[in-house]
Amino acid sequence: MRVLPDRRSPFLLYWTSATCSYLGDGVRVTALPLLAASLSSSPSQVAAVSAAAGLPWLVFGLPAGVLVDRVARARLMTLLQTVRGVVGALAVAGVLTGRIGIVALAGRIGIVALAVLAVLLGTCEVIFDLASHALLPELVAAGRLQWANGRLVSAEVTAFEFVGPLLGGVLFAVTAALPFAVDAVTFFGSAVLLAMILRAATPRATSQPFDTAREPVARQMMEGLRWFARSPLVRTLTLLTSSINLGAGGFYAVLVLFARDELALGPTGYGVLIAVSALGSLAAGSVAEKVDSGRARQLVCL
Repeated sequence: MRVLPDRRSPFLLYWTSATCSYLGDGVRVTALPLLAASLSSSPSQVAAVSAAAGLPWLVFGLPAGVLVDRVARARLMTLLQTVRGVVGALAVAGVLTGRIGIVALAGRIGIVALAVLAVLLGTCEVIFDLASHALLPELVAAGRLQWANGRLVSAEVTAFEFVGPLLGGVLFAVTAALPFAVDAVTFFGSAVLLAMILRAATPRATSQPFDTAREPVARQMMEGLRWFARSPLVRTLTLLTSSINLGAGGFYAVLVLFARDELALGPTGYGVLIAVSALGSLAAGSVAEKVDSGRARQLVCL
């Protein structure tokens, strides 16, 4: 099967769509803890919202990989972004909580409802992110894949970890509903850009990637686990990042309370605090394509 004839334009649309999505995720990552802290001073309740946001990765990561292999990825991503935009819009309108709206938040939305919102958006995020990385080789020639992946990682770090948190804190300081409204807009914008890719794509980018529709899901999941067990590099990277995320997750789960109660930071200050932590990742992403992948693999496996 052929790749897209014009590799630059589809990748530019794809990159812009992904950047839009990352920006919305970054805004929400800051706004959710701030909203939780405005509803409760209990560390366990605030941490529960952060845990709910990360739960879909643990529960749906493997099934999502099976789904991504069974359907057309670009179409799936367009659908997911549309769903996330609708959920975000409903959250702003207060439909998910049965209240008038999220504009006046105090007493109008509970921790449980906030956790449900985090799970819904997080579940779509898991599937979207897996599909987006799997779609990249269908849009970019093999020789430019490392270059394209470096640009994608840089966009993720910049939008999700740096600009998004800054913007989320500033918007929350204006009004608590605004970050969620911006979040919804970014998802709709991402969906439009993905739809533009679908119009210009060859069958490779719009059809089912593998002939696995008739294979049992459980069998595919077991095959994935066996492949993971036989791949030392992937296994090592997974265990490494899991350990890092476990420690970082516990820290960030209650950071919003520490920033407010001990550092006397408002929403904008909290957004700045989150964004500063991304500077190292931003520097690493900018040089990723210059790193010798073979040497990096040897270092990881030591």
